[in-house]
Amino acid sequence: MAERRRTGQTDLDLNSQPANDFVALLKQLHTVIDPTMGAWENTYLDRPGQVARGDVAMFERLPVQVQRSSKSGQGALGVSDSATDKQFRASYANMLRMLKKLYDSGVQIVAGTDAESGCI
Repeated sequence: MAERRRTGQTDLDLNSQPANDFVALLKQLHTVIDPTMGAWENTYLDRPGQVARGDVAMFERLPVQVQRSSKSGQGALGVSDSATDKQFRASYANMLRMLKKLYDSGVQIVAGTDAESGCI
């Protein structure tokens, strides 16, 4: 595992036996998943200097203070280079794939944390 971290690999085999066993256990225990994807999307994908993904559609209508905050990357993981950026984006994509696997497998999912623009 340590070697994978050093090389920046982000592949995750969701069809592996450990992944399938984990999903089966969640289902067997009637575990309810509250995935908070709205919070994780901002954390993994927002970048300083860019409009936050959740604010793009309404950015021009937001108060200037909220616009500044939206472009600050506040709450996002620090990205020092393009390899790290690629790894964070791939990690979030893996989260989405796992959530889809849980849903398709019949694990109960409830609404998680919603992202907000700061003025709602």
